[in-house]
Amino acid sequence: MPEQEQTSRKKHSSVSEIMISKVMSLKEDEPFSKVEELFRMHSIRHIPIVDSAGKLVGMVSQRDFLRVAKPRKTPQGDVYDKAELDSFVLKQIMVPNPIALTKENSIANAVEIMAARKFGALPVIDGDRRLIGIVSQIDILKFTHALLASEDQKSYVDIMYARIREIDSIFRVACFNLENKQSELFSVLFLSRAHASYLHASRLAMTAMITDAYKVMRTCIEDALQGYYFSKNPRSALAWLQTRDRKELVERRTDEFEVRNMLEVLHTHDAQIGRSARELYTRTTDYIEHPSDQNALSSINSDTSDKFEFNVDYLMGDTPKVRNCLKTDAETGICALLIFKSIFAQNFEQLGLTNRIGVTLAKLFSG
Repeated sequence: MPEQEQTSRKKHSSVSEIMISKVMSLKEDEPFSKVEELFRMHSIRHIPIVDSAGKLVGMVSQRDFLRVAKPRKTPQGDVYDKAELDSFVLKQIMVPNPIALTKENSIANAVEIMAARKFGALPVIDGDRRLIGIVSQIDILKFTHALLASEDQKSYVDIMYARIREIDSIFRVACFNLENKQSELFSVLFLSRAHASYLHASRLAMTAMITDAYKVMRTCIEDALQGYYFSKNPRSALAWLQTRDRKELVERRTDEFEVRNMLEVLHTHDAQIGRSARELYTRTTDYIEHPSDQNALSSINSDTSDKFEFNVDYLMGDTPKVRNCLKTDAETGICALLIFKSIFAQNFEQLGLTNRIGVTLAKLFSG
């Protein structure tokens, strides 16, 4: 199996791949001292509690144990009075009807539950609620470490491709859920146009058609700026439509809808995103209009003979120009999404896109 497919499969793995199958459990009618014994002898912190049929009925964590047990301090460590502990049975101490996973649950599901509930472990059960395993934070960390190690072995192009796909996915969710939003019809239109431009730029970047990719990246930024401008100036949107039919408004269209003017409007309402959009627009324009000799000859190699040989960068390997192009493409997509998030703040929040953009942005600038 190719490395990329292996990594993709790992990311969607089920808990059955990392759970501990040989689970140490106790019966609900056993004495409380059994918990202290297992904790001490096996260095574990969570014990599932089952009934006589082996079905999960409760959980006891180290926190639950310490809430009830009162140790006696000695030079050798904490000592517990067995008779005192045995004044309880586990049914009295356990957390009843705990949240549990099935082996079909994904590891991502386990992480979400643990993070939300601050659990250190989750039991795994079958369809009859019989205990078949347990997943702890340590198991999650081991899996994550292995996944990150496999990520480190991937090329920069592979990693950026994953980032670009995630940005595309965010665009798709936004477009699908906002397509019928009549109150911001023009902004929705330019959201769709920005997404189309982003996809086209991404394809060009991935095939190392670098100058063409930068041209389309600039178009993506322009589409996002127009969507934002029309959200702040609805009447201008009607004028923009009218310019298609009325020649006398062409001059107004040229002046009012200049990128410089739209950048100023964005900067007035959101200086940080405005600065990012301006920097990206300048970067893409500079690459298109002021190519260096290196860029102009980037796809031509020569040797000692009299002939020239044409090469495409992606066939030549992971080059700095390809890296910069892919990074700029991803930054352009994120910037466009941030502009549309300013328009559709509540919708993006409800759809979970605000968080996804933040996570993708952090990954993009983490290396």
